[in-house]
Amino acid sequence: MGPKGGPGKSTVGRAVTVGIIGAGATAGIADLDPQKTCVDWAIKRENLREDLRRRGKEVPHPVPVRYFANLSEALNESARYDFHVLDAPGKTGPEMLAIARAADVVVMPCNPGADDMWPTIKAYNELVRKGVPKSKLIMVLNHVGGAPEEKAARSFLAEECAEQVLDVGLREKVVYRSAMTAGLSITEVKGEGLRKEAEAVVSALIDKILAIHGAGNGTEEHGRAAHAAA
Repeated sequence: MGPKGGPGKSTVGRAVTVGIIGAGATAGIADLDPQKTCVDWAIKRENLREDLRRRGKEVPHPVPVRYFANLSEALNESARYDFHVLDAPGKTGPEMLAIARAADVVVMPCNPGADDMWPTIKAYNELVRKGVPKSKLIMVLNHVGGAPEEKAARSFLAEECAEQVLDVGLREKVVYRSAMTAGLSITEVKGEGLRKEAEAVVSALIDKILAIHGAGNGTEEHGRAAHAAA
């Protein structure tokens, strides 16, 4: 989740879901955004799967995605999965707070510019002020232009939420956007180098999500759906 559009909520949510399914667990996406961007992405993915199947090519695994007009319906769906991503619309206020409270883990992607970091920091502080534990909040830098920009962004964020910022960030790459336009995730691009970069970020994020979820439940056992709001 996040206070505005464009930081990469859907990008991160799709990649995490693809990673979880690829690891052998069940996962799905609840699209809570009225724009239904994840639903549109899932349709493109199914069209791509059908095209590749006809041509005898390797087919990416399906990703269940459904649009929900309200949070309660989405949470009812969560029982079907080991891991359920709630892809929230870009906004603040009671709706975002309700999603944050319901989620086991909250992922807040953030662009490295001040115009994006300040609203995200404000949203983060508001969630904490309203009782959402810092321990279940994760901030992920996205659309990073390079090492100097990432270093500056981490320094900017350090005063407010350094411990909640993921150690690795996603670089700004056209190939990542192109992959999602086709119905793929950023971890399914053809270029090995950029694919491994994306996989490293997603792997680190999944590890952190599972660590938070396990600590929150006092167990590492599976069997109850983990809700991740992105």
